[in-house]
Amino acid sequence: MPLARFSNSTEEAIVFKNFSPNFALLSAAFLLSSCAGAHKTVVPAAAAPEAKAQAPAVELEEVQPAHAPAAKAGGTLTFHYTLTNAKGEVLDSSEGKEPLTVRIGAHEIIPGLEAELLKMKPGEKKKVVVPADQAYGPRYEGRTIQMPADKLPPEALKVGAQVSAGLGIVFTVTEIKDGVVTLDGNHPLAGQDLTFDVDLLSAS
Repeated sequence: MPLARFSNSTEEAIVFKNFSPNFALLSAAFLLSSCAGAHKTVVPAAAAPEAKAQAPAVELEEVQPAHAPAAKAGGTLTFHYTLTNAKGEVLDSSEGKEPLTVRIGAHEIIPGLEAELLKMKPGEKKKVVVPADQAYGPRYEGRTIQMPADKLPPEALKVGAQVSAGLGIVFTVTEIKDGVVTLDGNHPLAGQDLTFDVDLLSAS
């Protein structure tokens, strides 16, 4: 799954609409828990963007800039970043690529990162640690489902494949054993504190 915009994107997910009623009900339950504000996550309006699948999401408050008065909702932030997990493993980076530009207040990146960027001045570099509750929220062990392998399309029968049953929820295949597929509705980074080394290039 691409992490460029730090979201649970469905752009590369396999869209499959023939899930069993129980699967559809589980998906609906996830949406209800999202509406109840059970889980905080980001949606790049473009990539999960186009507000597609997220692990349960909560309402995100607009963050007012503390040290960069020129940056405000409707403006943009342009920055380079390297994302690592608690083990120091690099999960994503813009190094050697074009910097990332996001719209302020458009929920295109996780709220904890946007809040920190809004405190920075162009030209400033900073290490930002975003706790799980300001990133992709906690991990819920109950948000998994098992299905017979013959109920899924062949392209979904590999660990790591992402499957969308519609309703804005993406499930990731985490295990295939004895003809049974385990699908996880949590965001892959749920429950993790994330570290960003960021270089803010501009804020407008």
